[in-house]
Amino acid sequence: MVLYIESMKRLSHIVRVICTKQTLLSPKAILIYFILLKLFICFFPVNYDYFRDELYYIAMSDRLDYGYVDVPPIAPFLLSVIRAVFGTSPYSLHILPAASGALILLIVYLIIKKLDGNKFSLVLALSCTTLAPIYLAIENMFTYDHLDKLWWALLLYFMVCIIKTKDSKYWLYFGITAGLALMSKISVVYLGFALLLGMLLTKQRKNFTRKELWLGGALALLLFSPFIIWQYSHGFPILEYFSNYALAKTYSANLLEFFYMQVFTLNPLSLPVWLLGLAYFISHAKGKQFRLFGIAYGIIFILCLLTSSKFYVLTPFYIVLFAGGSIYLSELIKKINAHWLKLTAVVLIILSGLLFVPLVRPVLPIETLTTITEQFGGDLGVKTENFEITSLPQHIADRFGWKELAEKVAGVYHSLPLEEREKACLFTINYGEAGALWLYGEVYDLPKPICGHLQYYIWGMGECSGEVVIVVGIRSYSILRNYFKVVYRADSTDNRYAMPFEQNMPIMVCKTPYVPLKDKWHEFKRFH
Repeated sequence: MVLYIESMKRLSHIVRVICTKQTLLSPKAILIYFILLKLFICFFPVNYDYFRDELYYIAMSDRLDYGYVDVPPIAPFLLSVIRAVFGTSPYSLHILPAASGALILLIVYLIIKKLDGNKFSLVLALSCTTLAPIYLAIENMFTYDHLDKLWWALLLYFMVCIIKTKDSKYWLYFGITAGLALMSKISVVYLGFALLLGMLLTKQRKNFTRKELWLGGALALLLFSPFIIWQYSHGFPILEYFSNYALAKTYSANLLEFFYMQVFTLNPLSLPVWLLGLAYFISHAKGKQFRLFGIAYGIIFILCLLTSSKFYVLTPFYIVLFAGGSIYLSELIKKINAHWLKLTAVVLIILSGLLFVPLVRPVLPIETLTTITEQFGGDLGVKTENFEITSLPQHIADRFGWKELAEKVAGVYHSLPLEEREKACLFTINYGEAGALWLYGEVYDLPKPICGHLQYYIWGMGECSGEVVIVVGIRSYSILRNYFKVVYRADSTDNRYAMPFEQNMPIMVCKTPYVPLKDKWHEFKRFH
């Protein structure tokens, strides 16, 4: 141990000497290195398929609107632009998530600078943020979560600026960002509510007397109004979605489970850093002017538990905690004159973060990854939804089976007699299956699928007569025989790496409905 400490002291001294010479280790250069590391991890070659939700977003990007049942319009719109410029592929879909991850590192740099952090605090905060497993997972799939994380980071930065500079113009920037955030994902209301309540409970309540705060709020509402109008014109389906989602789909974690998932998915070795961040903002002589961050964290934590929200709703907040904790740790190390701890902390965070990469980013052959995850029960103790998990965590398993599904359905579809094939429809039970047929169906000359799940229900049956329907996802003959006189199993799906409920799924052919299927469409609605 003594030898290790001595070697760390010498190595730390060498690093400090290099850093003082303003060479390639300036703060801006350090930021660039971490951005390059982030982009390398995000675009490392992989052979996995699209993530389930990505298929849903592809379908929405084909039918742009001011809103959808469960998704505001910005993410589908941005995806439509990406697809128009770069085409549709797993790599093109990951351009924006990777870019948002890089921008967040820039925001961390700006926060550290605004909080008067030094070079070590910058390196440590960037290490925690760059390699946090949950961030890497979000940045490797196209959903609204990567945008949500970016907006949270920007809102937290503007709040730092508001408190530090007392310049009211930042409230306008805050309001515009909040409006864009709401048009990306509704869960940003947790952050907004927590920050406002935190202001009321601290000296920052004086901000409520500033007209710029209210003008910023008006700008946010104005930007959000198209989605509100869309929801109103469709009977506010998002309210039914939220009420069903927490009860039927989201895994309701208890306090210990929720805390464990925060610690594990942010990298357990970063726990001391963000706990010091909480201490910095609550009680530190310089940091307590930002006390509302500590209060806001507690408020969001409690709200997530009370509303059975997924654990990762809170994770964007840790960006500011990493910054505060890194500054506090730097001061503590200086106080005890243990500079060798700086290099130790950074090395441990980076190495442990890299060890997590294969578990959250599909970089390994699937057979190798399965061998690893099977040792930990598949889900690694991290659950977001009430689904059975076997050998693979859900964020990996949901990338398998889609091409095979389209191929099997195409085989059934093209085996039908011509007169039946010309009027045949494809029906699926969830948006993942519908999205797979939506995208890959073009390869196999399939009609666009219909589905009662979320936005597909709003899109309706289109030109489907219901006379001949190929059904995917309903395993019960008795259910289908309530609607059709003729029901038979034509084939089944088969991919052992897919989610368990997608494995060995029957592909049914149904003919001759008792009543027109349009009259029964409301019975297929699933808003969860």
